[in-house]
Amino acid sequence: MTHEDAAALLCAILGSENVQDSVKTVEAMRKLEANFQGLRGSMLRNGIAPFNTGIRREHNVIEALAVVLRFLDDEQEIIRRFHLYDSELHVLFEVEYPLHYAFITVGVRNKFWETWTYGRKNEVRNEQIRRCRQDAMREISQALRSTGAGGGKSEVIDAG
Repeated sequence: MTHEDAAALLCAILGSENVQDSVKTVEAMRKLEANFQGLRGSMLRNGIAPFNTGIRREHNVIEALAVVLRFLDDEQEIIRRFHLYDSELHVLFEVEYPLHYAFITVGVRNKFWETWTYGRKNEVRNEQIRRCRQDAMREISQALRSTGAGGGKSEVIDAG
């Protein structure tokens, strides 16, 4: 299984009300438009993040989630390189359905984070929210690494 396969499976699980809706859910989520919501935190220098998570505007939510899984492969390197010994990477992935609205927040807890949304949020009263946090994502990343999943390690880029 690749990082993209794992990301698609996670989107199917979190974004489908019923198992039989999984394929339609993944297809719909691949079409969601990415919207960068900004960078925040005390580690920003002149509005520039200390490192690049690798998520791009052209990524759909599944591709972005695969990037996050690869990013978690590099957690110890990021912590060492940026002297974040008292920190951990923070990841939150949420999906609202039946709307297929999603968002990803990734960064370093209490220091830096970036947020991306996918799709348009409506004020529908019957939506349900499902989420996956860094601990579960870290386990998925480790499982992919232990099976030799394709895609290799992400490139930790010093943005400063």
